[in-house]
Amino acid sequence: MINNNNLKTVWPKYMMFKKQIEAINIEEIEYKHVLDNKDAEFITPPIMLYKDKKYICVDANKRVSKAKEEGYTHMLCYKVNNDDEAKFFSRLNDLTYAKEKTKELIGDFEFIFKDEVLAPLAYDKCKHLFYK
Repeated sequence: MINNNNLKTVWPKYMMFKKQIEAINIEEIEYKHVLDNKDAEFITPPIMLYKDKKYICVDANKRVSKAKEEGYTHMLCYKVNNDDEAKFFSRLNDLTYAKEKTKELIGDFEFIFKDEVLAPLAYDKCKHLFYK
């Protein structure tokens, strides 16, 4: 986490697709406020769909709410441009979180191509994510 003057940024533990990461001002994010965000953890980047010049939180309302409550100004997020990318990163975050909780090491992208949800997206609609 960075704190420069009045900027305070949430850095998630895992950022597997760094070219998709963008620091987004929390004030610019449209999200559902949640009443109970005590169990929100900053393990994976929130997913923001960029549509009509707005950032819409498609995964991680609790994390955005908690970050705002704790005085953060920015979050490092996966910026996605369509529903397929949103599905891809949502499933990726779910698997990454599960591996973190079981203390399973993530050494490469192999698990992506073994997953029944991620593999078809990776081979077809989201293959551009694997190129520079």
